[in-house]
Amino acid sequence: MKLNPGTWTADLTATHARFTVRSFFSRVHGSFDVTDASLVVDAQGSPVRVEATLAAASVTTGIAKRDKDLRSPKFFGVDAHPTIRYRSTAIESTGDGWRVTGDLLVGDSSAPVVLAVVPEASSDGALVIRAIGEVDRAAAGIQAPPPVIGRAVSIEIGARLTATADVGTR
Repeated sequence: MKLNPGTWTADLTATHARFTVRSFFSRVHGSFDVTDASLVVDAQGSPVRVEATLAAASVTTGIAKRDKDLRSPKFFGVDAHPTIRYRSTAIESTGDGWRVTGDLLVGDSSAPVVLAVVPEASSDGALVIRAIGEVDRAAAGIQAPPPVIGRAVSIEIGARLTATADVGTR
């Protein structure tokens, strides 16, 4: 899919970041608030950079005690590290979308994450994307005894991106 060149920014009211991880007893589902996200498109209409920021303190799994524990220094340490960031390092076109390779920065750690991204044009000129991937929580600096929390964390991002002033029309 060719896009208008320039920077596209996420409509934060229509953007989400969700995760799923296996725990000792079941699968845990949760989410983070996305505070910033953008896609940069080159003059040929190809995506060249993706960046996103999540509010670490917004982590929610639906269980207040667990959420408080996740915010603690034992896991995300949100007081010292209030944001989680993703930055692409490469973007390849696939048959129906893009393969986005990047780094997830959690606290002082960086973990590689590959996202399969499927874009759709919206009738109002926006771009709607769905991205799925997986991160190794230990590589991201989130330590826990292996039987308690699985290492593989599934990630799903949904975003609605709109053109900013520097994006031309085609």
